[in-house]
Amino acid sequence: MAQLAKALAVFIAILLLADVAVCTNYTVGGSPWGIGNDYKAWTKTLTFRTGDFLIFDYDDTQHDVAEVTKADYDKCNLYSNPIYYDMSGHTVIQLKKPGTRYFICTVPLHCSQSGMKLEINVVPN
Repeated sequence: MAQLAKALAVFIAILLLADVAVCTNYTVGGSPWGIGNDYKAWTKTLTFRTGDFLIFDYDDTQHDVAEVTKADYDKCNLYSNPIYYDMSGHTVIQLKKPGTRYFICTVPLHCSQSGMKLEINVVPN
């Protein structure tokens, strides 16, 4: 009986580790977060799941990352109260729950005229 309990505990531990192992790291756009990337095309080929990570790599003297509401995303509202903001040059965001997420660069004209905006849908893992 003790061996069965031990085997069951090992099996459960393996299942838990397997769930962590399926998480994916996505470098946003497949290259640095910046002007000239087609973020809509990039997201069409991917499925984002809870537990995955978005990695924004960028020149911190020229860009930043703000997570915003849909309304602020649609308007490229640079002066909103962002959900999250970072200007470190290397922003890592874990996708912890399902739903749609919105990200923009708040440098003037980068979102509205240069397309530095990202909309993703996160599905349960």
